[in-house]
Amino acid sequence: MNWKRIKILSTSVMLLSSSFFFIVGSTHSKASGNAVFTLHNPDVIMENTLLNPFVSNTDIKILGDSITAGVGSTGYKLTSTKLGNTGYFVATEESGSWANLLKKDLESRYNKSLLVHPLDPRIITTKSRLENKDTNAKLKMSAFTKGVNSWKLSFAGTEFKVYFTKQSGSGIVGIYIDGKKVGVYDLYSAKTENGFEVQIAGLQDSNHNIEIKTEGKNKDSVSDRVYIEAFEFKKSVSIKNWGVSGRDSEWLLANFNTLIQPNDDIIMIQIGTNDRIDFTSPEALKLHLKSIIDKCVSLKKEVILLSANPTSQSDDDTTKETRKFTMRDVDMTIKQVAKEYGIKHISNYDAFLRYSEATGETIDALLADGLHPNDTGYKIMYKNVMRHLDISL
Repeated sequence: MNWKRIKILSTSVMLLSSSFFFIVGSTHSKASGNAVFTLHNPDVIMENTLLNPFVSNTDIKILGDSITAGVGSTGYKLTSTKLGNTGYFVATEESGSWANLLKKDLESRYNKSLLVHPLDPRIITTKSRLENKDTNAKLKMSAFTKGVNSWKLSFAGTEFKVYFTKQSGSGIVGIYIDGKKVGVYDLYSAKTENGFEVQIAGLQDSNHNIEIKTEGKNKDSVSDRVYIEAFEFKKSVSIKNWGVSGRDSEWLLANFNTLIQPNDDIIMIQIGTNDRIDFTSPEALKLHLKSIIDKCVSLKKEVILLSANPTSQSDDDTTKETRKFTMRDVDMTIKQVAKEYGIKHISNYDAFLRYSEATGETIDALLADGLHPNDTGYKIMYKNVMRHLDISL
């Protein structure tokens, strides 16, 4: 999906649907042409994509090692689905890994249509909008303007709906997509009719400019007002857990071209556990991560960096020949990389420590084998990720 920038008018807007509310901030989409692409913090990424009704599709790819794949969780096993051309296979979606918990939650919540209030400040009108309370309307009201007017908004997707109120004082409207008229609708009716639906579909999956223009009135209508009850946009989110047991940051970089697909919008990366075995210091992890991020930026893809949980004391013992540095070193290295790019990382390392301090549970009680989390540990990670994405549980 090729995104373009979507203009906004406020930094805090309430969006309504039949089942839940969103508070979102500035909208953003993939820049086009030679525009500079800038990474954002995890919560802002969600505001700009998943929580933004004007962006229809959000595809999230999760990359990492066994702690991303879900080793140690109930039900973990590999499927027969190939992971690109890497020679490895995708882990089951049925296990209790943090990535699977995130996938199930977000996909169940956000694969649906959203109703957007016609008074949303990101919808631009040439005249002031007034509210007309109407308990029979989609959102218990409609918005209208006096005199000739146009309503303008932008969205990224292939289809949308507009709901009008037809009544004795309604005019005629023309609907334009990217400057081209696609329909004319006479909204006059001697008897009030709520929820008159106009659907525009079959558009190219890209950014579009919508304009609804007042274009006169029926001779029987008493005015040319246009009463809009709501806009409706279909949301779609897809999350792929492509964690692979035993892999390190060098492997991610070497397989970048097959791991990152054109439709991926957000890349979540939690890596470094096996770097402790494969490299003598965290410096290799840092260099590989920076190269991966630079490649993502060049493709205009958002990046969310995560660090994994602490392990048992014996696993972090740097006197063991198989461990060159600790999980704390991994956490600090990823934090440093994130800081260099001006973004925050999600530390599951810190989340385990906070949970242990608050509950009195030992770190080992959250692990299945001294390294991989058990179901309780994975739930802690899932909740921590959701908190940093600024999405309520």
